[in-house]
Amino acid sequence: MSSDISFIAASFNQGWWVLTTDHEGIDAQFSSVFHWSGVMDLHGTPIAPLFVYKAVGDELSLVADTDDLVSKYCAQGANIEYIRDWVGGHVSKGVTGPSSAMNWLRERLEG
Repeated sequence: MSSDISFIAASFNQGWWVLTTDHEGIDAQFSSVFHWSGVMDLHGTPIAPLFVYKAVGDELSLVADTDDLVSKYCAQGANIEYIRDWVGGHVSKGVTGPSSAMNWLRERLEG
């Protein structure tokens, strides 16, 4: 199991093709779910407002990829609040980011 996780983590440095291509180490079911849910820019421009948070030091998902996607979506008219956090990495932002996202969502729902 830990070797599978290590493979997946290392794959991020090689690009998304590793996780969306069926090959030894990743079965077709995982690949199809990841492709459906996790590949940025796969499903067109969002029409709902988005809150995007990203650790600049993210060691699994490059900040440049997120920067490019946010820029592309904004150029296509998407409404995005983008927070780039200069402290931490992938795991720490996964712990601290959701509270900011929930506050953002609550503000929108409460008007």
